[in-house]
Amino acid sequence: MSRNHALDSLRGLAALAVALGHCVLAVTGQGAWALRLADFPGLDAAAILARLAHVLFPADAAVLLFFALSGHVLWAACARHPGGLLTGLPDWTIARLYRLLPVAMASALPLGFLADAGAERLIGNMLLLRYDLNGPAWSLQVEMVASLGLFLVHRLAGGQGRGLAIAFALSVLLLPLLRGVLPMAVYFPVFLGGALIADLPRWLWRGVIPWFGLAALLLGSLLLGRGGLGRAAESLGAVLVVGTVAHRQPAWLLHPVPLFLGRISYPFYLSHSLGLALAAPWATQAGALGPAGQVLAFALLSLAVAIPVAWLLHVAVEAPLMQARPRLPAPRRVKHLAS
Repeated sequence: MSRNHALDSLRGLAALAVALGHCVLAVTGQGAWALRLADFPGLDAAAILARLAHVLFPADAAVLLFFALSGHVLWAACARHPGGLLTGLPDWTIARLYRLLPVAMASALPLGFLADAGAERLIGNMLLLRYDLNGPAWSLQVEMVASLGLFLVHRLAGGQGRGLAIAFALSVLLLPLLRGVLPMAVYFPVFLGGALIADLPRWLWRGVIPWFGLAALLLGSLLLGRGGLGRAAESLGAVLVVGTVAHRQPAWLLHPVPLFLGRISYPFYLSHSLGLALAAPWATQAGALGPAGQVLAFALLSLAVAIPVAWLLHVAVEAPLMQARPRLPAPRRVKHLAS
């Protein structure tokens, strides 16, 4: 199966949305981020504009887009991966660890230096056991657990869409029971929804439905809040947006800039925190320019750091190590001799 470069570009734009959304968050704080449309009548213009900035650069929704995209891509990767549930799981686990850990380790080092982190804290962040040096790394913990869950579902369902649909329905029904016990479980339906994209009818990707998905992704939390309903709307929107791009491959996503962002998307996602940390002393001095000026200062200064660092991590760490990752021997097929 040929690589879908439009999905790579979509991942890059999602990483950019996260980076810019965190620039807005650094200026407006959590208060503006949590506002709903129903709160607008009692707000001044500055607060409303601050909340709308989070719609324009939706960091939270972009992470859900990552999850849906990973579910779609990893489900296809499960089908190509050799072995059954027990024989194929070790190599699948190594593949996922090799995909996530090297860049996470390299990106944690400068943040640990800036924070004067001790060895235990630094190693914990490098291994994705904690994320108090790089906040966005929480999603990588979810990604790792969900990728193992996807492999389990794929093998138990025999790779069939019907079994996947049943797993998706169960994951939604069990959310109220698992939310307090296993917080990561609230995101697993998004991965399974992304995995379902290949089995959904093609008419979903035509007409107004893709536009409805984009609106749900961008406006879900604004209209319904940041609780379960808002997350459900954003999750549905994420699946519809990923499905539309996967099937239609818009030409504008195949231009050099989005393709470049797609190539560096993973290290960029992790390195933008370094850019924010280094930009903060100068960006905060732009207070005389107002909130919009401060956001612009954060964006320009942080991206000037994050994008070159991400490119360096891509060419020096991510790309070569992905090509050189170790693979376990393929499981042997047992031949049954006729008696």
